[in-house]
Amino acid sequence: MIKEKNELIKELLSNLKTEDELFEPDTHILENPDHIFNVKESDVTVEKYLTKEERAKLEEERRRQEERERAM
Repeated sequence: MIKEKNELIKELLSNLKTEDELFEPDTHILENPDHIFNVKESDVTVEKYLTKEERAKLEEERRRQEERERAM
């Protein structure tokens, strides 16, 4: 709301050929209601559930990594 009014004031000031310093507000995170839907990785404190396929794939990757390390 303030930004829109500032735009109008800037336009009026340019018509008057004067310049004034205007207050430019910063928005706080709590002013944006959509912020509650943003989840950071650090917000999740439980271990991720892995399906059988995902666990098998991770186990296979771990075995391959161990084989590579033994081969060195």
